[in-house]
Amino acid sequence: MNLTGQQVQQKHQPLCSPKHVDFVRTLPCVVTMREGDGVQPHHLLRVPTNERGASMKSGDDWTIPLWWEVHNALHNDGVDERTFLAEHGIYGPALAALLFRLTGDEDACRRAIMEMRGWDSDGYRGWPNANG
Repeated sequence: MNLTGQQVQQKHQPLCSPKHVDFVRTLPCVVTMREGDGVQPHHLLRVPTNERGASMKSGDDWTIPLWWEVHNALHNDGVDERTFLAEHGIYGPALAALLFRLTGDEDACRRAIMEMRGWDSDGYRGWPNANG
């Protein structure tokens, strides 16, 4: 509480982990599933720990891989991050937390991205049709 008796929400210091950010660059984009040099780590704009402030990025533990064009559109086109990710079946905070916990395990992270997107290990979206 502050001096006037109002509840004050504590801000957390953003975590700095260059190793994790470098690892996120090796993963496929969570929207397009493209891979390679065009993948950029996106620091989520709204995170559960309330660690962002004006002109501050969230911590490196709150990053997800996005293709550069998707990343630019998200920042430059006035798109709401949560709505945009939700349209692609992605809940950013859950995926970012999972990727951070699995840092270094590329296969597990790829599976996590594919499962959140509804893709199976062969690249098919959803369950195959039983009739062929």
